[in-house]
Amino acid sequence: MASLFTLRLALQHAGLRINLTASEPRGLYLTEQKPWRRGSLVVFRLPARLSAVALERGYAFPGPTVDTAMNGLKRVAALPGDIVVLASNGVSVNGILWPASQPLAQDSSGHPLRQYPFGIYRVRHGEVWLLSDNPRGWDSRYFGPLPVSNIICAAEPLLTIR
Repeated sequence: MASLFTLRLALQHAGLRINLTASEPRGLYLTEQKPWRRGSLVVFRLPARLSAVALERGYAFPGPTVDTAMNGLKRVAALPGDIVVLASNGVSVNGILWPASQPLAQDSSGHPLRQYPFGIYRVRHGEVWLLSDNPRGWDSRYFGPLPVSNIICAAEPLLTIR
């Protein structure tokens, strides 16, 4: 695991990120400090409470410090002021259903998944909703909005495998 961490660190210094999880296509991504918008892929930091769940359930590899998960990679689905509807058929943002966003009852290992409470939300200032391109991805369907300050940078795929 130490060699994987060393590789990730070296890539990070070169402005690259390797994604090994199925949440987004596996592969190599260019990371940039540039503006992002709805639909952009971003690298983000999980809050401590979510980091613990991600590590316990195997949703993420260990991060650079003890008890932290590696940074995640997801799409920005909703921005401050947007209206998000979380329902059994999926997540709608400003009236448009996000593809493959139906919340699941359990993860691929059979662990129960607790959805963020179904309802209608106006995204508050300083928050974003992040969703995965993978219908099985662990994202805001389950943990709700995240602080904008947890977004580290934008990411663009360079070489991916499905």
